[in-house]
Amino acid sequence: MLEGAFTSPKIRRLAVILDIPWPHALGLAGLLWRFTAKHAPTGEVGRHDPEMIAEALEWKGNGDQLIVAMVTCRLLDRVPPPARLLVHDWPEHAPR
Repeated sequence: MLEGAFTSPKIRRLAVILDIPWPHALGLAGLLWRFTAKHAPTGEVGRHDPEMIAEALEWKGNGDQLIVAMVTCRLLDRVPPPARLLVHDWPEHAPR
């Protein structure tokens, strides 16, 4: 997990938006990055549908709600199709 995640205001904002404890938001971010590294190594996680992303992150709520929250706090960026969603700054933070 990225070292900066533990102090990231984006993750704190995600917790507020989703009304979940901060450690849960931290877990969602970590699972997002792990899923992306394994299944969207270019960072184009939006090639997977929102429900698939939600399932990979163990999110029991609505997948679209999760995506909107992650875009709002800038963990994900909207990009043109077919990618639709890109993990923010993925090229800078992706595992080597």
